[in-house]
Amino acid sequence: MSLTNDLLISTAYLAKKFDLDVETLRFAARSTLADSGLNPLDFLDGDEYLVPKDEALMLAMQFDDATRRKIVKHIKELESRVNKVTTLENTYAERLEHNYMQVPVGYFSVMTEVHKVFHEHKLSFADFNVNRHPDKSAGRHFSTYLKNQEGDFDHVTYPHYTGRFSAQAKAYPEEYLPLFRKFLREIWFPKYGMEYIKTREVLSHD
Repeated sequence: MSLTNDLLISTAYLAKKFDLDVETLRFAARSTLADSGLNPLDFLDGDEYLVPKDEALMLAMQFDDATRRKIVKHIKELESRVNKVTTLENTYAERLEHNYMQVPVGYFSVMTEVHKVFHEHKLSFADFNVNRHPDKSAGRHFSTYLKNQEGDFDHVTYPHYTGRFSAQAKAYPEEYLPLFRKFLREIWFPKYGMEYIKTREVLSHD
């Protein structure tokens, strides 16, 4: 199945999910797309169709009442989940952009660097629920790590937007950047980051 902000649902997925004949479903999808004034070829992916949400709801009308109700209910559930993911992505993007501009010159923010590490592992902050603040987790552990390594350490604070309110967060001198990146990759991500993901997933990426 393909999930995008517009919610495309594959015929192969629907056939498997609701035990429907895949050939019948493909034919119905092709007819529904054409009846909606769309070019079915634009939605063909291999040997299956990726059907937009509205057309998928129309497609469901071609089945018996019990099957129709199940398909419609499932599509609405998928739409709700996709909308939730889109909201999380937008909220995180806003936080990242806003906070980047608040960090003093010569310093770096934990959030920006954590984002880079997750990007390297092809992970999205949209995979987290409302407690989506891995930067807070990384910052707390790094502060403890620095105290053990350095004793007293230099830092400044800046107004950090959390998505709901502004709070003071630490920014570290750029000279600490190699140490922080090493800490993220070798300590925080494998020891704490993966556990953070597991406890805050909102979607399964099967």
